[in-house]
Amino acid sequence: MPFRDSAFIVITLTLSFLLPRQACGETNPAVAAGGAHALALAADGSVWAWGFNDQGQLGDGTLQYSTAPILVQGLPEIKAVSAGYTSSMALGHDGSVWTWGSNLSGELGDGTTTSRHRPIKIQGLDNVDAVTLNASTAMAIKNDGTLWLWGQNSHRTMGSSGGATLTPQPLSSISDVAGVGIGLSSIFAYTHDCALWAWGGNSFGQLGDGSYSPQPTPIRINITACLSQISASNHTLAISSTGELWAWGYNHDGQLGAGSTNNTPTPTLLTLQGNNFIAVACDHHSLALKRDGTLLSWGKNDYGQLGDGTTSNRPTPLPVEGMSSVTSIAAGAMFTLAVKADGSVWAWGINTYGQLGDGSTENQSVPTQVTGFEGISTLNLKRPATGLNQSTQEIPPVSFSTLPPAGSAPLTVSFQRTVKSGPPPVSIHWDFGDGEVANSHNPLHIYTSPGTYIVTLTVTYKEGIFREAMRQILIKPSKEQEPRPQTNSSR
Repeated sequence: MPFRDSAFIVITLTLSFLLPRQACGETNPAVAAGGAHALALAADGSVWAWGFNDQGQLGDGTLQYSTAPILVQGLPEIKAVSAGYTSSMALGHDGSVWTWGSNLSGELGDGTTTSRHRPIKIQGLDNVDAVTLNASTAMAIKNDGTLWLWGQNSHRTMGSSGGATLTPQPLSSISDVAGVGIGLSSIFAYTHDCALWAWGGNSFGQLGDGSYSPQPTPIRINITACLSQISASNHTLAISSTGELWAWGYNHDGQLGAGSTNNTPTPTLLTLQGNNFIAVACDHHSLALKRDGTLLSWGKNDYGQLGDGTTSNRPTPLPVEGMSSVTSIAAGAMFTLAVKADGSVWAWGINTYGQLGDGSTENQSVPTQVTGFEGISTLNLKRPATGLNQSTQEIPPVSFSTLPPAGSAPLTVSFQRTVKSGPPPVSIHWDFGDGEVANSHNPLHIYTSPGTYIVTLTVTYKEGIFREAMRQILIKPSKEQEPRPQTNSSR
């Protein structure tokens, strides 16, 4: 999701997430959700990723999925994150843009269609204030209000003929851009003078122009509101500067929140009590965040992504129980992410590849806390002024890899600590999750029994300062350990 400003908070006891003040009403980009992976932005500007990794979208240099957060290395201090279906994007405080993951449609913006398993900087794209990525299309807003696009163009979302666009290109027909949104085949941009522009695919009326015809170039949408945020899938959600919620487009599963399942090709104001919304997010389900921290959900719910304990679709918005004081939201493909004011991260919905980050692959129909953040940093960190000594500020987060990431028992696993610049540690401690520990830098460990184990690495520095990282490893039964089917014999 786009973002244009930030502030900093203190991390105390847990790795809290950035809670920036709102600029132009845009939502806090502390979390982002893709097709089956997730990104989170910590208050120290580091980025964490978990879930599916078939295209390198976790940015750790491997293709192994992770059911718990891992650090994305090689990035500068980041202020915003965004996720495509199998790709990822981060915006640096210096205005640089970084991408990694799938690049089949040029969505990484490096002039190629080669996927990248680690972050790369997009050359020639500087002074960027906001970024957004959805499916395989990417956009950036520069600090001069110009709009830049690249990636998939099958629905003429670049405002021109089809074909992929491999490097960022300016869209000269719209200026003074305040915010943007990308749907599965549509693009939206709203300007500081309260104009809303849309183009691309329109099979479900998602552009909001009253028709179901595609538009290869931007057209102005008639909406009686000055927008502060927009989110799109095959349907579109938008928030006005006065906190009103608008919806239009695809509605087969009730994702427009109007109590029906009819598609609507024009912006429709939802008459919800309060109308004090500050953020929206959508996939085939819809999310809306109120100023008081209440989170509403509605629409498709086949994997429990509405968080109501069921898997039944619902055409009317209702609060998600237990989710008060919410500050940031994201909607992935059949799963949901939310951040609370205390910095905790919560997820629910489909979990086939660990995209809920709870250390398992079990679906969840109610909010479940993302694991792996507690204890990663017990320091009181604040940027840019910290009050800590220089050596403390230079201590980076830690991470590690496992080789192989899974296998059958007995399995010998090599653990490799990832080393960033910083002072030498006083001690290194590994907990392999099966009752065994080690204190060497890069140990080998043999798992003799099948199961799912959470491995914890603790690196301690001077003055008792430490960093922790956690990963899950799956040990499957050997053929000899697998239960044999019982047969009934008759004489």
